[in-house]
Amino acid sequence: MGLFSSLRGILISVSVTTLAGCGTMTAAPESDLTYQQVHEVELSQGEIFEKAQEWLAITFVDSKEVVEVASPDTGTIIGKGIVQISPTGIVGIPVRFTVRIDTKEGRYRSTYTNYVAYYGTARNQPVEVTDSRSAGQVNQRIGDLDADLLRYLETSSATPDDW
Repeated sequence: MGLFSSLRGILISVSVTTLAGCGTMTAAPESDLTYQQVHEVELSQGEIFEKAQEWLAITFVDSKEVVEVASPDTGTIIGKGIVQISPTGIVGIPVRFTVRIDTKEGRYRSTYTNYVAYYGTARNQPVEVTDSRSAGQVNQRIGDLDADLLRYLETSSATPDDW
């Protein structure tokens, strides 16, 4: 009976501590669950479209897994990406997101949405990101990615035909 009481006490203590920790998480405002930027570049719509696809292929391991829609007619690319965050500061958690790149002559809009973190020892338990700390970390990582896309578009020149 003493062992059972001790185990029950530990279980209750762990449960209360866990719930108290969850209670301190602040819900992120809806605006923090989307990252969107419009950038001007000195490229045609077709060049932006092509180079954005190149960037996706270079940045993410398998562009065939990343790009879900690529329509040159509308100038839209929709795909998936992954960044790592560490809400506790200890363990890295992968977060999958949707990226949409809309291209026009001389500019493009990049929109990142649908943040889903993968927890568990096998990182196979999807949980929608809704807390401020995690959303802030995701947006920081995505901001870095978005800046990298802009740099790529501004500095990448067409592959020379005569190599």
